[in-house]
Formats: sequence, structure tokens, C-alpha cells
Amino acid sequence: MLKDTLKNWSWFYRSWSWYRGWQQERKAISELAYYKSQASKIGFIAPEEEKLTLLLRERLKQRGISPRPKEKGKLHIFLTYYINNWEVVLPKVLSRFGKVIEFEWRS
Repeated sequence: MLKDTLKNWSWFYRSWSWYRGWQQERKAISELAYYKSQASKIGFIAPEEEKLTLLLRERLKQRGISPRPKEKGKLHIFLTYYINNWEVVLPKVLSRFGKVIEFEWRS
């Protein structure tokens, strides 16, 4: 009941939305720093986009796979993630591009 009342106060709702956005941004920055630190500890260096594309093409070629562009709606997407906050919308958004199979890895 209190929650519904507070949502009807536009100034409170806007303030809460701003706060939650700020909170999520801080969390994302913190998580990025953590994973960069973990990668650094094991000596992992992610290749730049162009280099990564070339490496991926070469690896697929070695396996006899030659991908061809697909029409919108014809992709088959395997989505692996964990639901933290907004991620729940990913399958719906990606379904425009084709079939989506979800794997929520913390389940």
C-alpha cells in the first residue's frame, strides 16, 4: 500500500528512479573493475574487435564452418546470463532477430 502511494508521487518516483539508475551504474562500474582485475591476475588479455573477428573466422575455418549472413528473424541465439535486474528483458528484445534459447546460469 505504501509502495503504491509513493509511486503516485511523481517527485518521489523520479527521485527513486534516478537513485536506482545511479546505483546500477555504480554496480556496473564495480563489477567491470572486478572482472578486469580477475582477468589481469590470470594474464588474460582480450583481443581488440578486429583481431577477435579474425581469430574467430580462422577458428571456424579450421573446423570447416563458413558462416553466412542470415535474414532478420532467422538467427538462433543461445543466451547465457544471470538475472540481476534488467536482464529479464533480453530474451524478448532479442527474439526480434530469431529463436532465443535461454540459460540462466545461477538457477
